[in-house]
Amino acid sequence: MDVDVQSYNIGHLGIVAGTFDYLKIAEVIDRALPKQGSRNLPHSITTKAMVLNGLGFTHQRLYLFPNFFMTIPTEKLLGEGVTPSDLNDDVVGRTLDAIYEYGPTELFNEITLQVMKNFSLGTKLIHVDTTNFSVQGKYENDAPDGTDSMRITFGHAKDGRKDLKRFVLGLVTDQFGLPLYTEAFSGNESDKKSIIKMIQKTQKAINFDDESYWIADSAMYTEDNIKLLGTEKKWITRAPATLEEVDKLLNAEPNFTPGIDSRYAFYAADLNYGGIPQRAVVVWSDEKQKRDEQTFDRKIQKETTQAEKELKKLTSKKFACIPDAENDAKIWASAHPHHILKNLDILQVAEKVEKKAWSTKEG
Repeated sequence: MDVDVQSYNIGHLGIVAGTFDYLKIAEVIDRALPKQGSRNLPHSITTKAMVLNGLGFTHQRLYLFPNFFMTIPTEKLLGEGVTPSDLNDDVVGRTLDAIYEYGPTELFNEITLQVMKNFSLGTKLIHVDTTNFSVQGKYENDAPDGTDSMRITFGHAKDGRKDLKRFVLGLVTDQFGLPLYTEAFSGNESDKKSIIKMIQKTQKAINFDDESYWIADSAMYTEDNIKLLGTEKKWITRAPATLEEVDKLLNAEPNFTPGIDSRYAFYAADLNYGGIPQRAVVVWSDEKQKRDEQTFDRKIQKETTQAEKELKKLTSKKFACIPDAENDAKIWASAHPHHILKNLDILQVAEKVEKKAWSTKEG
């Protein structure tokens, strides 16, 4: 008897599909986006397919979407009777349209709440951050339906591609990295505005206890944002050195308190930026100190090489008078503040001017 055996290498996709089912994400999607028509795939299956595709490290165009599933057991991952040909670009497009009409952020929040009901992991530390993605092609900035949609446009290029338009994606996670809230913003949206927006919207969607700490980068630390956070919310961020109070604190010479880890030491001080009482902590790191010293040594060596090169040109230069030479010496000194000219002597040198003989010739 001949037995037809086929084997597939699905890697991590089996775990992803199993987790999708275990968290009952399909139930939330089916409730929010009910199936339209008897012949259409449920939006939950198409969404699951997009998740598998997105985590399959593929960057193919939408019309090539079915090709991804031709080498993996589609029925095992997505359900009996589902074939790669069922996952064409029209099917995927309909699901994307349905998600857009319902609201991507709203759907994501409902899935998050479903997961949090079944798994109480706590929200002691809540991290808020953004990133942006560059895109190819031409995009119209005005939404055709007149809605206030996010705009794909030029903005701060974190990937260095200033020639491409982009959009911003914000994400809020707990201390384990599990997502709690997400929202897409226009490509030129400021992190200073988007971060505080996400904090406020996440608080409306999820009930947090008073012991939760909001953690974000220095974009959160503006006077307006601090006032919005008030004194009731707890937060941790990095204060930018561009602020006068922070700059003074960083350039002071405080008495650091050694930490449990001998590589670190700390100094705490009170701040009142934005009218909100705060506790600022300056951290000293032994490893950073060594890196700074190495960087400083390389900088001084580079400056010394350049200073010697320019000094050599200066000493070989001829001047019309002593004040001119003194002026150039001052210019050199101001250009190299880490170097000092010692025992500067300016010598007068008499040069003989050769006379040229002129002759005339009658024509």
